[in-house]
Amino acid sequence: MSQHDPIRFEEDGRTWLGWLGDDGQGGRWEVIGHLADDEPDLLVITRAQRFQQTFTEEG
Repeated sequence: MSQHDPIRFEEDGRTWLGWLGDDGQGGRWEVIGHLADDEPDLLVITRAQRFQQTFTEEG
């Protein structure tokens, strides 16, 4: 999946969209939201998060 192509699914009568991507600095991000009930061209973002990948060296 490309970070520009959303995951799309229907739940609770709403259309949900989600994106996953790489931030180019060793981390990843996700954005999840649904189309607004009264304005279907408007995306309501319910979660946006960045994950930093860290690795530890073992002895």
